[in-house]
Amino acid sequence: MYERLIENFDELTVNEKRVLQFMMDHPTQVLKMTSSMIGTKCNVSKTVIITMAQKLGFEGFSAFKFYIRSELEKENYTPQPMLGNILVESVKKTVEINQQGQLSIIADEILKSHHVYIVGRGSSKAVAQYLGHMLLSLNVISIINPDFNMLSLIPQNMTKDECIIAISLSGHTPVIVDTVKRASINNQRVIAITAFTNNPLSSYAKHNLYCIESNTDTKRNDTISRISAFAVCDLLVDAIKTNLKKRSKG
Repeated sequence: MYERLIENFDELTVNEKRVLQFMMDHPTQVLKMTSSMIGTKCNVSKTVIITMAQKLGFEGFSAFKFYIRSELEKENYTPQPMLGNILVESVKKTVEINQQGQLSIIADEILKSHHVYIVGRGSSKAVAQYLGHMLLSLNVISIINPDFNMLSLIPQNMTKDECIIAISLSGHTPVIVDTVKRASINNQRVIAITAFTNNPLSSYAKHNLYCIESNTDTKRNDTISRISAFAVCDLLVDAIKTNLKKRSKG
């Protein structure tokens, strides 16, 4: 701070250096003082203060105070977190909130299912497709229904050997909530992936996995990142891999 003042420090007289040192030591206090008040405090005349300011390259004392205020604002400025940092923090918190034991239980539910229905709407549909691809890579048969007008038929046709994974950041997507509600009434196995909030989707699900996002209002803004939801999918896939390894060793 105050590099400009240090560079010209040697040009000042003893009294001027004393005044400058006082101002550098008490910048916040100086902003509330007049040149006369500082002169009294440092036992020098008002002229000494004005001359000091001019030697440092300022037009006068007022310009010098403006410089001090600007430097203080720079020091106190707290930059907004970069988007990358926000996303990393979301993923970090998402990993922390989903316990390995719960992931393992859900992984077993999926592995013992003949078919896994995966549903997601809007930007969450991409998450559903990603999870479906990963499950198929592990020889888990998954069905992603692109026709949302037919979602209500899934609970009617599900067997006890099948399960449904419902993905909704807000947990309020009407057609998905209705589908999961029907499945819950039929005592069918439902796994929900939602934001860590109180929401109807998670209340109807048998098992829940959560993602952390600062904004979940996808109805107004469906450009909200789903990176934490993708992270949940990766955690779940990793748990499935782990359980498969245990089975092969057993």
